[in-house]
Amino acid sequence: MTPRIGALAIGLLSTTAASAAEFDLAADFSVDNGNPNGVWSYGQLDTLSSPFTPWVLGGVSGAPYAPSVEWHSSDPGDGNPTVWHNRTSQEHFANPAGSVALHPGSGGQGAVVRWTAPAGDMGVSYSISAVFGAGDSGSMGLAVLFNGATVWSGTDSGSFSATQALSAGDRFDFVVHNGYWSGTTPLSVRISTVSAVPEPSALALAAFAGLGSVVLWRRRRG
Repeated sequence: MTPRIGALAIGLLSTTAASAAEFDLAADFSVDNGNPNGVWSYGQLDTLSSPFTPWVLGGVSGAPYAPSVEWHSSDPGDGNPTVWHNRTSQEHFANPAGSVALHPGSGGQGAVVRWTAPAGDMGVSYSISAVFGAGDSGSMGLAVLFNGATVWSGTDSGSFSATQALSAGDRFDFVVHNGYWSGTTPLSVRISTVSAVPEPSALALAAFAGLGSVVLWRRRRG
């Protein structure tokens, strides 16, 4: 009976450690699930050191951009900064069909997409990949922040990639800021697990199975 327990424990351990998660900004984008939308939040940073302000205004973009959807600021003015998903069949403001784009506010406020590590994560290793497209003709500042600290910056276009062990609540902010006119900037973000720490229950079961195997081996030797 003990060998069966060992096999079961190894199976559970392998399943837990191999479980994976994948997140895609464009594929996951929604205005129907509220903000935050799962691991994704949409909002603004007035400066890179300012508190994050999540937006409460979201919906379908006006003509001729419908059925595109957007989250945007409640600041007075034209609704920017904005994060919007182009759901039309053609490019608009250098944002390709199917892509998400960010546009800063008239005072240079940063449009932000935030990704937060899910509840339950502890020491889970993630692969993070972000690409800021060239977008419209204006010159924009770009930044990636990890837990509030800038880990990458650029101008107009660029890419960021990293592999990082994360715990629940750790966050990455992807920011377009420091510009305004013709500021639409496409952003692609893909984040996926590359390894996971086995759950304590699986580790305990594996240890129990190992102990049972030792006892069985000793009995056979005896």
